[in-house]
Amino acid sequence: MELVSAIEIVVWLTVGAVALYGLHCLGRWMEAKGWVSNRRTSGSTAAGNAMLELQTILDPSTRHVIELKHEERKNEDDAGDPPVPEGRAGL
Repeated sequence: MELVSAIEIVVWLTVGAVALYGLHCLGRWMEAKGWVSNRRTSGSTAAGNAMLELQTILDPSTRHVIELKHEERKNEDDAGDPPVPEGRAGL
């Protein structure tokens, strides 16, 4: 009787693994089609910014990192066109 239950457990674990892999492939296919976007492309999280602010209290020399991040983000927002690759500036 125990042999049957052990085989049954192995079968169910295999079915579960195959189902999870199928869902993974389905999600990747949907992302490739542009139907979903589950990957973070840019930006930072609010928790990361909060921790960085906390670090500036403990280590004031990290203040310049925050200022540079804000300046880069402002420059990206101000520029309407995407950046030009270096070798193609004259084209």
